[in-house]
Amino acid sequence: NPDLKPQRALSTEVGAKGLLDGAVRWEVAAFQTRARDELVPFDIPGGNGRRYYRNAGRTTRRGAEAGAEAELGLLAVHAAYSYSRFRYVDYLVGTTSYAGKRIPGVPESALAAGASYRLAGFTLSGTADVATAVYVDDANSAQADGRTILGLAVSNTIGVGGVRLAPLVAVQNLTGVRSAGSVSV
Repeated sequence: NPDLKPQRALSTEVGAKGLLDGAVRWEVAAFQTRARDELVPFDIPGGNGRRYYRNAGRTTRRGAEAGAEAELGLLAVHAAYSYSRFRYVDYLVGTTSYAGKRIPGVPESALAAGASYRLAGFTLSGTADVATAVYVDDANSAQADGRTILGLAVSNTIGVGGVRLAPLVAVQNLTGVRSAGSVSV
């Protein structure tokens, strides 16, 4: 694309982290990125699946992230949450404006959490991966469904001939949820 311009962006981020009562580690951050001439992928009909790029006028990405983890005796827990408000500010393709539309490919909210319990050398763990729906095109006319994926695992640490082994048996997606692992915008 001979008309392609370089993308320029300015990002700011502020955050904090700490330790609460000596047991809970936490961190929070907020960020904003403003971009001009953002590189946006697209496919040309009849292009044999080749990926091309064009520039969007302006975009903003605002968001926040928070996480915490704690070990309380035999129990350990952790969670991380992210909020992403990513939008086209000025983006025109032909006569179609995508201003105000979400930038596709990123869920607006996502949560990853887990807990594990240790007893007699064994560890039983549970995980949750939750995310909102993801738009798959610039027009926000189609989306991949959100997901809630749950998992369980059991592990043990054993010593064999001076070597420590940690066998693990895990089952992911306990509820059989169908979800998109990734999207091609």
